[in-house]
Amino acid sequence: MPLLSIPGFRFTDTARESERVIVYRGTRLSDSAPVLGHALRGRHPDPRELASVRRDFEIASTLQLEGIRAPLGVYPAGPGLAAIYLDTGSVPLAARPGLGAQAFLIFCSLQSKPLT
Repeated sequence: MPLLSIPGFRFTDTARESERVIVYRGTRLSDSAPVLGHALRGRHPDPRELASVRRDFEIASTLQLEGIRAPLGVYPAGPGLAAIYLDTGSVPLAARPGLGAQAFLIFCSLQSKPLT
């Protein structure tokens, strides 16, 4: 799969892959800040997958904890979306013990909010 292409960013390699998402490592062109781009796998994501990218980004935007990646935005990426975060060298939420319940509660609180 080719690297992610989003104006204002340059992605240079793949940081990790899962069945659903590819995480790309790169830089923001305006200041050379390191970034991570989380993009959906596949050629034609369905509306639920696109909504999940926005929802995951919204949850990350709500969490203001040390070591949580700073969210920068959600951008069109091919037929899908990509969420871009500052690469702070932090550990993914799923790998952080004790944050599962907090992230779940924030997710539940966002379920009633419309996507923007």
